[in-house]
Amino acid sequence: PMLRQSINEEKITAVIDTGDIVNQGYPQEGEAAGIFDGIESRGVPYLFVQGNHDKSSRHDTTLIERMSQIPNVTVLQPGVDQFTVAHVGDLTIAGVNDYMRWYGDDNQNNAAKQKPVVERFNKTFANQPPDIAVSHEPAASSNLINTGLTLAGHMHRDEVNGNHITNGTLTGGGIFGQNDSIDVKDVSSVF
Repeated sequence: PMLRQSINEEKITAVIDTGDIVNQGYPQEGEAAGIFDGIESRGVPYLFVQGNHDKSSRHDTTLIERMSQIPNVTVLQPGVDQFTVAHVGDLTIAGVNDYMRWYGDDNQNNAAKQKPVVERFNKTFANQPPDIAVSHEPAASSNLINTGLTLAGHMHRDEVNGNHITNGTLTGGGIFGQNDSIDVKDVSSVF
């Protein structure tokens, strides 16, 4: 409902999601909360990068696969070595997932963990950087090649530093919030 209200009142033409759409990495969280139906029903382009809470293990891609099924969603990094450039008006937008971390990761040395994906992105876009570069992890977005604006999430507080914006959101739009305690092993049995 909040997304619908914002889109309608502000006449938003696209949504850029910097990740952590669910909390513990299970698409079932989004299904139970109606998130995917809500995104589709808005009808505007919805650009998505995966956050660390959007997967339950390092190589988990189930949420990316689910988001890819929604017609108005563009997953900006659908695979480790794959990037999608989205066009919104005259702007080009590309981004990276938080591939190196996942729900339950040790949350240590995040900048070092982001280095491989940043290097892939920068090599891919060296000759034609996007206008907006998006990542979940600020340590990644601050190092992405771009000609305009960088966006990040993850930090749960808003920050603006020149053309680098960190989007301060709460982790997990699913039925489990960031401060809820539930054993991860038990989540799959709930659904």
